[in-house]
Amino acid sequence: ELFGAWARRDLGAALGAAEQIGPSEVQDPAVRAIVGHWMKAAPADAANYIGSLEDSTMKPYLVRDAVNTWVEHDPRAAADWLRNVSGDDLPEDAVSNVAERWLEFDSIGASAWIGSLPSGPARDAAIDHVLRRVGDDLEAAVAWVQQIEDERKRDSWLRRFDRGD
Repeated sequence: ELFGAWARRDLGAALGAAEQIGPSEVQDPAVRAIVGHWMKAAPADAANYIGSLEDSTMKPYLVRDAVNTWVEHDPRAAADWLRNVSGDDLPEDAVSNVAERWLEFDSIGASAWIGSLPSGPARDAAIDHVLRRVGDDLEAAVAWVQQIEDERKRDSWLRRFDRGD
């Protein structure tokens, strides 16, 4: 609370003070509160800061927090940034959130992004959201199901479609 309120008044000073605390149980929530405010005020700047963090234990949490905030306003920017900052090591929950929100506004753009993701659990989670939206287009559904890497998840979807769920 203290650092979040401070960030609303003077972002630079709050961040500088939080960084000087050093790694601790106090620093992590302080930086997360500051970056949370920053993502709302200037998402690109906050994203650049997160991207500049090297071996920080906070980075995965900041990435998720940033995506969860950014995706509400600009899913495409959140998706592009997530891919750039994470490379092929994409956090499953963040990818899932981006896919879910983006599909609501732009199913074609979101589907193209999901299709470009590297195989793995994050992409499988995103494909789940596509499959929930394909409706009666069984040809499209089967094409997506075939791309799921996790055999159990793939078989589960095939059984759903076979039953007509």
